[in-house]
Amino acid sequence: MSNKPRSTTPNHHKHIDRINSERLTELAEFLKSCRKRTNPETFGLPSQPRRRNPGLSRAEVASLAGISVDWYTWLEQGRDIRPSVQVLDNLTKVFRLTEPEKRYLYALTDYPPIPTEALDADVQLMRCMIGHMPKAPAIVLRKDWQILTQNACADELFGTWSHVEETNKNILYLFFTAPIFTEHLRHWEWHAKIAIRQFRAIYATEIGNPVFVSLIERLNNISPHFSQWWAETDVAGRDDGRKEFDHPSLGYLDYDYTILRPAENQALEVIIFIPRAA
Repeated sequence: MSNKPRSTTPNHHKHIDRINSERLTELAEFLKSCRKRTNPETFGLPSQPRRRNPGLSRAEVASLAGISVDWYTWLEQGRDIRPSVQVLDNLTKVFRLTEPEKRYLYALTDYPPIPTEALDADVQLMRCMIGHMPKAPAIVLRKDWQILTQNACADELFGTWSHVEETNKNILYLFFTAPIFTEHLRHWEWHAKIAIRQFRAIYATEIGNPVFVSLIERLNNISPHFSQWWAETDVAGRDDGRKEFDHPSLGYLDYDYTILRPAENQALEVIIFIPRAA
């Protein structure tokens, strides 16, 4: 048996190169999107109709961020360069990035961390916890939003997903394919866009992970809405919120929902839907 470290094998290098290439492409598209949506008037620069294209020019971004035009252009071209923390901070200020967007930018400039696996013991504990919630639908998700378990109240609200293939028992996938969301969730388009923005922030730490790649490919193939909104490269944090359903058998349902994570296992999360007072 060879004692040669795995990190030196040709296949490993090809894998790392592919992941790095995907990350650089994602970074380039994100920077372009940020630049085009940034209002020049914020910095006292002339706006439309004197401009041929929306947002700032590359030269303006470079000047405002204190870097050379060539350096910034290389970033938007997806070249294999590593900007310093100072450069990232400057771009954050120029583009007025939110905290989720800032974390996303930083994640795209480094190799993603090794994903933490959901431990069976943690899942069992979460299953036991949500099983004692008789009135609040609750779902346990993996980091890629795969449904690991849900309680009886969630079965009543969403169904058991028994007709769905195992790989498609994923909240993001179901958001674009299951009638309980596409037909019965009020303001579905708004919620779907938020879901994509939240998932993109997670994806930045998992670029190259075949589970994530496969999910995105499947959704791109089946949903024009997903393809369009995913291409917009918007990012959002994972926050609490509200969802309203016109349920086919239960009628109008109104929930606040909150998201909890085990302190020692950030690869798991529990979504709890709390009925709002009438």
